[in-house]
Amino acid sequence: MTEKRRGSIIPRTSRKLSESNIYHIVIKGNNSQVLFFDSKDYLFFLKEIKKAVDEYDCKILAYCVMSNHIHLLMKFKEHNTMSNVFKSFGASFVPKYNYKHKRTGPLFNGRFYSSAINDDAYLFMVLRYIHNNPVSANICNAPSEYQWSSYNDYFSNSEGKISDTDFIESMISNDEFLSLHKNTAKNEINDFIIKSLCDGVDDEELIDFYSKFSNETEITDIVDAMKRGKISNRRMERILKIPKKYI
Repeated sequence: MTEKRRGSIIPRTSRKLSESNIYHIVIKGNNSQVLFFDSKDYLFFLKEIKKAVDEYDCKILAYCVMSNHIHLLMKFKEHNTMSNVFKSFGASFVPKYNYKHKRTGPLFNGRFYSSAINDDAYLFMVLRYIHNNPVSANICNAPSEYQWSSYNDYFSNSEGKISDTDFIESMISNDEFLSLHKNTAKNEINDFIIKSLCDGVDDEELIDFYSKFSNETEITDIVDAMKRGKISNRRMERILKIPKKYI
């Protein structure tokens, strides 16, 4: 598979496969544009993504719909189902959305991001990150206050839920679920790792992260977290002035 960029043909990077067929998916508005303007937009998105998921017998384990991007934690029946789900979703959702909003052209920012999840620890990191997105964006004070995420599905017996909570609920108790969403140093460090991987962090965010945790966490643990977030050694040296012996 190739894609054309600025007149040249560049191979498209293959997606890393998940043995569990569970992936963290991020869909962004083109040029970070706002996608959802009112409750009808949010509800329409959820209706259309659920329709595509049901068509291919997949599951949404968690989601958070923000104004200009969407996070999904999804379990696919098999790996090659992923592209089919989003092709079906896009073919149905985008034309209707464009007609409603009287617009043309691409709606989403190119190829959606996906991260393969192959262990429980990473699964729970992503679950928390998704639900905590509106808190991190200062939209609300707690995940339970945000309407357009699956957080409250985990405390509901409604048959009309978008997310399938059984998989996660079979792995952790309610108390463990609540603890996972508390703002502890460990959880916030894990948030940084996920954000760095799926969105990237600028120099100011990197400095803020290091300043916040360098006094209460071993420097080797901070460096390890940044490496897991794909922060380069050179950038740690240049921006944070961390001595080479710790890197």
